[in-house]
Amino acid sequence: MPSDSLIKAKDLLFRSWIRESGRLRSQFKALNSSIQSKMMPGSFTGEGDRMYKAQADRLERAIRRDMRAAFDAADREIQAAVEKAASRAALYQKKFLSASGVPILGNKELQLLQREAVKMLGEEFPKGSGLAYHDRLRAIRMRHEREMVASIRKSYQNGNASEVIRREMSLRLTNNKVGVRTQVSGGSVSKQVSRMMVAEEARISQETEKKILEAHDIEFAYWRLSPEHKWKGSEICEVLASTVGQGVRAALRRSTSTSTSTVVLEGLYLVSEWPDYPHPYCKCHMEPVV
Repeated sequence: MPSDSLIKAKDLLFRSWIRESGRLRSQFKALNSSIQSKMMPGSFTGEGDRMYKAQADRLERAIRRDMRAAFDAADREIQAAVEKAASRAALYQKKFLSASGVPILGNKELQLLQREAVKMLGEEFPKGSGLAYHDRLRAIRMRHEREMVASIRKSYQNGNASEVIRREMSLRLTNNKVGVRTQVSGGSVSKQVSRMMVAEEARISQETEKKILEAHDIEFAYWRLSPEHKWKGSEICEVLASTVGQGVRAALRRSTSTSTSTVVLEGLYLVSEWPDYPHPYCKCHMEPVV
């Protein structure tokens, strides 16, 4: 099931557009009338055509304005979701640290971690496009703006603008429905923004766990698979969960706080040598050795 934050982000993403859809449809109705009564397909020559083109330009600006407002709202919600992910990561580590008598970070330190989590959004994503979060969000917006405007411009010539706006809203902009395909190459706006939220929550949760263990001077930790993980045998996270990290054996021999006879080596890593984030949507955790 999607998180409350994810549902809220979707609602915010489309509220502005849906709120103004009545006005937009009225404009499209007027444009359809113009194209049928004043224009030959593909031409902007007479005074009526210039007036029509001005209407069309205003509508395209409205589309871009509303898309920017909707994506700004989605951006704010994703940042809030990332802060919550950092808090969940802290709670997850708290159960291990508290059980061993290690004092967990205080509220001020946790608030600092939340702010750091939002700053992490500015870093390049380690897997995939390599672009930073805001660059990827902007790329999604610009792509859908460009494709929507191109589709609507074509409708000016065909005289079916009202039909096009309804189709664009239903396929590209409306919320996802379970079992219903969007029929939009690469996914609808909702699907792409939802994917980004899940990916960033997972990545920053893992990064926050690492920062917490570093702040508590924890030397070793296990790579633990997410409970949602379905075993395949050779997937990268399964390899990480069964591999001994570089430098672990030597560090164990030098360690005075860890008994080498009781330590299981599979999936054990030095926190300072923790593997890079392996793939988008990875929800694996760190389990500290304390």
